[in-house]
Amino acid sequence: MQNSKQRFTNRVSDYIKARPGYPNQIIQLLTDRFGLKPDAQVGDIGSGTGLLAEMFLKNGNPVYGVEPNPAMRLAGENHLRDYHRFTSINGCAEATGLPGHSCDFLVAGQSFHWFEQNLTRQEFRRILKPLGWIALIWNTLPETESVFGADYANLFRAYCPQYQGGSNHHANIANILPFFGSQPILQFRLPNPGRLNESDFRSRILSSSQTPEPGHPLYAQMQAAITTLFNKHQQKGHITLLYESAIFVGQLPNEYAGHA
Repeated sequence: MQNSKQRFTNRVSDYIKARPGYPNQIIQLLTDRFGLKPDAQVGDIGSGTGLLAEMFLKNGNPVYGVEPNPAMRLAGENHLRDYHRFTSINGCAEATGLPGHSCDFLVAGQSFHWFEQNLTRQEFRRILKPLGWIALIWNTLPETESVFGADYANLFRAYCPQYQGGSNHHANIANILPFFGSQPILQFRLPNPGRLNESDFRSRILSSSQTPEPGHPLYAQMQAAITTLFNKHQQKGHITLLYESAIFVGQLPNEYAGHA
C-alpha cells in the first residue's frame, strides 16, 4: 500500500480537473461565529492543489499551505501563484515546519483523516496562537438520499477494495471527537452542488485515492462501469452531484491549546 503522503501522486491531473471547491459561505461562517478577520494567519494543513487555501486568500488572509506530496504541492503553487499572501511549505500535519504560535486558524480540507492524531495534536498545539481555532472540512455526497447516490456508492464498493464510505465515513463526529478531547465541537453543513460532464465525472471518480490505477485488474471494468453510471443518470450531458460541505470547528483542550 502506498504511503498516505504519496497516494495522490498519480492522480493530480484528475484532482485538479474535477475535485469540487468549497462554498464561500464558509468564510462568512468563520467570520460571524469564530472571529475570522482578513489579517488572521491561516495554516492550511494538507493544502493539496490549493482549493481551500484560495478561499481564504480571496478573503485577504495570509495562508501557509502545508503539503507533503511534491506533485500536489507543485500543483497548488501553480494554482495560487498570483496570490502574494500564499506561502507554500514542504511539511505534514505532524511536522508542519511553521513557526511556533503563528496561526490564528488551522484548516484541513479533505485531509484530516490522513493525519496521525496524537502527533498532529502536539504540532497544532505548538503552531496555534492561544485560543486559535481548528476547522476540519470535507465535501460529502449523501449515499442514501437518491438512487444516484446509492449507485455511486455501489460503484466504489464494487471496484475499490478499501472503500469504507469515502468522505461520509471520514466526516463522522466519532472519528473527530478524540482529537479535541473534552472540548465541544460545532458542526455545520452547507450545500455545495457541482455539475459535471462525462469527462469531469470520470476524473472526479479517478481522483479518489481508493480507485484502482491503470494496470490493476479492476481498472478496465471500473472504467466501463463509470460510463454505464453516467449514461444512466445524466441529463443533457451532465450529472449534478449534490455535495454538502461538512465543517467541524473546535479548539484544543487547555493542555493542548498553546498556553504552555
